[in-house]
Amino acid sequence: MCGIVGIVHDSKLDANEALKRLRAMGAWQVHRGPDAWGEFTAPGVVLGHNRLSIIDLEGGAQPMTTSDGDLWIVFNGEIYNHPALRDELTAKGHQFRSHHSDTETILHGYRQWGTGVFARLEGMFAIALWDARKRELILARDRAGIKPLTYVDLDGQTLVFASELKSLLGSGLVERRFAANLLPEFLTFRTTGERCFVEGVRRLPPASYLVFSAPSSASNGASGRGRCSGPIRYWQSPSKPDSRPTHAERRAELLRVLSGAVRSHLLSDVPLGVYLSGGVDSSVISALARRETPLSAFSIGTHSNLSELPFAREVSRALGMPLLGRSVEASEFLSNFDLWAYYNDDPISDPSALALMLLTRHAREHGMKVMLSGEGADELFGGYNSYLRLVLVARAWDWVPNPLRMSVGGRMSGRWGDYFGAPSLRFFGSGHLGSIRLKRTLVLPDVLEAGLAAHERLSFDIDRNDANVARQAMRWDREVRLPYDVLARTDRATMAYSVEGRVPFLDRSVMEFADTLPDSECVDVAHLSGKPLLKELAATLVPPSVVYRKKRGFDLPVGEWLRSRFADVGRTFIAEREVPGLDYLGLEDLWTRHSNKRADHSGTLWAWLVLEQWYRSWFLGRETVRPAQVEVAPSVQHLLEQARSTSKVATSAASFAAAD
Repeated sequence: MCGIVGIVHDSKLDANEALKRLRAMGAWQVHRGPDAWGEFTAPGVVLGHNRLSIIDLEGGAQPMTTSDGDLWIVFNGEIYNHPALRDELTAKGHQFRSHHSDTETILHGYRQWGTGVFARLEGMFAIALWDARKRELILARDRAGIKPLTYVDLDGQTLVFASELKSLLGSGLVERRFAANLLPEFLTFRTTGERCFVEGVRRLPPASYLVFSAPSSASNGASGRGRCSGPIRYWQSPSKPDSRPTHAERRAELLRVLSGAVRSHLLSDVPLGVYLSGGVDSSVISALARRETPLSAFSIGTHSNLSELPFAREVSRALGMPLLGRSVEASEFLSNFDLWAYYNDDPISDPSALALMLLTRHAREHGMKVMLSGEGADELFGGYNSYLRLVLVARAWDWVPNPLRMSVGGRMSGRWGDYFGAPSLRFFGSGHLGSIRLKRTLVLPDVLEAGLAAHERLSFDIDRNDANVARQAMRWDREVRLPYDVLARTDRATMAYSVEGRVPFLDRSVMEFADTLPDSECVDVAHLSGKPLLKELAATLVPPSVVYRKKRGFDLPVGEWLRSRFADVGRTFIAEREVPGLDYLGLEDLWTRHSNKRADHSGTLWAWLVLEQWYRSWFLGRETVRPAQVEVAPSVQHLLEQARSTSKVATSAASFAAAD
């Protein structure tokens, strides 16, 4: 697990200046790789690599090149099938210099299969390949979007890429212009998809690659334009719901593919543990991992009767697995919010992200560098209430006259109003914060029209000819919410403490199996619950009392925090009115109604506060590179010291710390 950065530029950018900017970019994401810094420079290109050593500790240094120097790579992730690919490539005549580096396997794979190598890789990855002969940069991202990759194409003259947005801004090449038209989208879906609030910045979509042909340079110093292919899809799950297998056959197949995925994800040369919440998903991963190897589990809770720590302890006892649990207070969340805001360099508004960062700190303090997680199961096997809601709406769709339905829906508040008020059956995502009607009161009219167009881009119409409407919704979540919200949260929270997070549920075999399941195996309408097939399997692995209980989630009293500890902060933000495009009169009314307990707008208001803090952090004031939270190698320390004096990004002194 690492961080990657790079610049492909025309002759107008001096080589020394390009290298200086590259090092500044690397310093901004040093937490992603405290073990080493590597760089490559050639006419028109610089590549950098922050290394967190996990596989082939001695021979896996990057940037890495082929023996002839024609191909160079910087790579973030793990390729679990690289031993098999290595054997296949060796049989074809490729000669390897490292002992077992998955990075070198990608290099030789690209030479053998070109961009076809990406579809052969099993794992998580963000890859940048420089082909010196063609003068092309190839960027690629894994199938689920587990590993982040952001980029900006500066008018065909320069392409800048990085694992994190803060590194792009730290390059000094990216103009900070706020994309206010994305506000309705963010305040509905909690994400803006592949686009970013910094105009021009893009996130490479999952299962995609792009090719940037470097601009040509003439002898007189003039340069031509480069050419960016745009994202090209290299994989799409080929499966569709299949009614032929029996229920027993599906359960047996689920156990087989999940067991194989967990087994492959245990590949590591450093200590490995598992996050165990006591819920279904993490319990299944823990049980299957424990079958393969001894390992410890880590859990976090609160001093509350809603804490899930007791369930985590019950699972760990049943599995004979040591559990290192800890409880936290609200004050610890508040005191660490400024730190989280630094690592959350794009407004991810799920409060559980901060909890995961604290849990990762706990694991790192006990020597862990790799942690398994249960992320992705809800999007594959029907774990969110939004899927039940959509199925219920679909069943009511045909017998409620369209004019009546839209009329009633137009007067309804909350999520149900969005569904019944739409002209067609539409899914708004499992991160759906509130209604379009509400957004009209929070965004200024001159921004709203363009914003609603972006809003339409993320929501989509359900195919009424396909009976499996929940499966369609899960596919949407996997394409949008998972890579740009859930997995982004997990990556930032774990990398804050230089820990690699792995998600076996998002192995290709598991995703393709899940897409063969009909709605009946994922949504139990009769009992208003989700994940029936996965829960049935889980009950054979851990105590059924843990499986068949009401889902609680992490206990964070966000609603009460907004009325108390964050009250002054909210009022200050409303008075300052810094974020362009927001209607602060509407926000003030929303804040007042929540504070007086006339309504619960916790989700929307928390997302707004995160956005306000993000805007202040990256558009106002001054911020400098922060040191990593773990010990760094001498070469990395030198990078930090060099960059700290020159690398600054707009920020503000205002922060949530003022609420204490």
